[in-house]
Amino acid sequence: MRPRDEFETARKILLRHYDSIMQNAAKDIIRNADEFDKEAFGNGDEIIEKHYWKIHRLACLYANLRQYGANEKPKGTQPLGPDDFRCFGCGHVIKREDNQCSLCGWTWK
Repeated sequence: MRPRDEFETARKILLRHYDSIMQNAAKDIIRNADEFDKEAFGNGDEIIEKHYWKIHRLACLYANLRQYGANEKPKGTQPLGPDDFRCFGCGHVIKREDNQCSLCGWTWK
């Protein structure tokens, strides 16, 4: 596996983990909604703090992986048509109607 592929694989794994953390945070916030209504006397800040640090650490790691793995620019071999875009992940051609790269799955979102 090329180094760029390793970084991309690690990034995709972290994105799945991020989804899991955000789902858990949302469930925790909903489960403890009354704590946020108590204002100064509730544990809402503790709940926010708990999830904030998980998300913050993950975001820092993700950003560093993305930055470190982006040193090599993708090379496209196919010509672009008038409504085509170049994938920033692998260099493949993305059609205007596509939501993501059909080759590597890269998306603008």
